[in-house]
Formats: sequence, structure tokens, C-alpha cells
Amino acid sequence: MKVKISALLLLLVLCVTQARATTELPQFSWKSFDGWTYNSPWATVTGANIAQGNIVLYKPEKLGLHLYLLSPQFDCTGIDSIALTVAWRMDHWDNTDFDLEKTALTVAMLDESGESIDSVTVAPTLLQTRDTLRCTLAVPQGITVGQLRFASWQADYVSHAAVTRVDMTAVTVSQGSSVVGDVNGDGACDINDVTALIDYLLGSSLTVDEDHADVNRDGVADINDVTSLIDMLLQG
Repeated sequence: MKVKISALLLLLVLCVTQARATTELPQFSWKSFDGWTYNSPWATVTGANIAQGNIVLYKPEKLGLHLYLLSPQFDCTGIDSIALTVAWRMDHWDNTDFDLEKTALTVAMLDESGESIDSVTVAPTLLQTRDTLRCTLAVPQGITVGQLRFASWQADYVSHAAVTRVDMTAVTVSQGSSVVGDVNGDGACDINDVTALIDYLLGSSLTVDEDHADVNRDGVADINDVTSLIDMLLQG
């Protein structure tokens, strides 16, 4: 039985390793921007435009539209929230009319149809050319495909900023201090939990926390949770 478990574990690790590129959250930088879109009529998403601070978010007076940056859609199954770190470049910071509050960044979670279902707003606190904005956006229950929109709704030609980098990290901690994936209940989520979950699914008498074993949060502990758990460990 242990030989079969080891073989199954190895197979799942290999499968998940090959599939990681499709399950990782999208990142944004001058080196990584596949699938990201920007609705400006003057600039497109290229490495040069990102590096030079041309992905600006504000409302051009004559166009009557708000410029925003849109991530590609991604699989958010089993993710409770997304931690975001955004590099924020403010080129006109020394202008006497510059208003930090106007440059506040709003990140919205969109569903599969592109409708906004949740958002968080964060403003820079220091008057400097470059700042780092950090926030966490919850993933509503039942959402499996998500997309993020980055906008600065109050920004104008004088007070605006550009996105030069976005780092997205999946947070899979459940309510309270309990850890999703801590199947054996030892306070940590590691390879031992993968083995415990496989043993449990194969009919072992091992007692496990079924809520923690439901890694992808679909209401049942099954082989899909083994895949999700291995993927989570590989990303962590």
C-alpha cells in the first residue's frame, strides 16, 4: 500500500509541476505582462512603456474616460484572498497642486463576466516619486475565475501615477488561525499533509480535519484537493 501511495504522490507532483504555469497568479512587470491590457489610446502594454512609467491611471479631460489596467483572467479556486504589492510611480510629485489623495489606487475583483464584485482602495502616504502600495483583496466564496482591475478614479492630469510592477500572492488561510491544508493538524502545511490526505482518501482510519482537507473549498475532500494541496506547496 505504501508503494502505491508513493507512486501516486510522485505522479501528482509531476503533473502539478507541469501545470504550474496555468495555475499561478499573473504578475506584472517590464519582463512579465502577458495577457494584461491597458485602455489608453496613447500607450500599449510593452516592457518599455512599463519601465518608463507610461502605464498611467487617471481621467484625461478631453476623452471622458478613466484609464485602467486589467489583468488576464486567472483560476482563483481555493484562494481566500490575494495579497498585492504595487509599485506606484508619481512623476509630478513636486507640483504644488499635486494631491496624494487623488492618486489613491483602487483594485477591483471582477467575475468571469467582467462585473466588479469587490474592491479595495489604498492611497500613498509619502510625497515621493516612487512608492509601494500594499493591500489585500478578498476572493468572494464561489468565485473560481477572477480578474483584477487597477484604476485611480480621482486622479487627473496633475495628480496621477503609473503602475510599474504588480506582485500578486495567493492567500489560502481559512477563517481564524486555522490553516487550510493542515490535514494532520500539526499546525503546519507541508508534505506530511499530502501523505495524510492520500491515506485518508484510500480508506485509512487516520483522523483528519475534513475542513482543512477541503483545500479547494468545493465542499468535499477528494483527489482534487490532493492536487490543490501539492500546487499550494509548490507555490509557497
